[in-house]
Amino acid sequence: MRPLNADEAEDAAQRLIADVRSLLDARGSGVPSTRQAEWQNRLDNTLKIAGQLDEDADFVMGCFFEGQPIGLITLNRPSEGDSSGRRALEIEDFVTHPRSTGAGSALMEQAATVSHRQGYGGNLFVLAQDGSREAYEAMGFITDGIWMTLNPSSPENCNQWQLQSGEWRRKKDPTKLSAISMAKRDAAPSRSTRTRE
Repeated sequence: MRPLNADEAEDAAQRLIADVRSLLDARGSGVPSTRQAEWQNRLDNTLKIAGQLDEDADFVMGCFFEGQPIGLITLNRPSEGDSSGRRALEIEDFVTHPRSTGAGSALMEQAATVSHRQGYGGNLFVLAQDGSREAYEAMGFITDGIWMTLNPSSPENCNQWQLQSGEWRRKKDPTKLSAISMAKRDAAPSRSTRTRE
């Protein structure tokens, strides 16, 4: 997980797009026929969002696994003319690789941490599309008119979010590996359990 400048963000988006196009070329291999339309829609949405990524946003972050981008998020401060009174960063773009696990949570943790460090308390808001609302709700967002908002320190989120050493973290299911822990595991030198005879 790391911040990206505009050139790095564009490169990561293009690499993500190329990988997703290869999945399209595979014509859903491994996906049950009953879920083909859903899979096609997921791939199409990923291509659309990655293709429109705002590389010049106030904050751009990428999640990588073995050097390959598996997720991107862009955030902006509230605009000068925003009369809503929101004290939160706006999620402009949020996209994860369709075959990744944990990248969305890792990116959202980083976004909440950036919000916290910028003086917004970890609060975020997004204009979510219908197909993504369920994923945002699973991360603790609530519907606020046409927007969805996250306040990780709210009573509703005390079982999902915690502030640790100035960084927002989702409370994890210990049986699941996050994208970050998988990357750390793969980066660590392997330890042989064999003894020399």
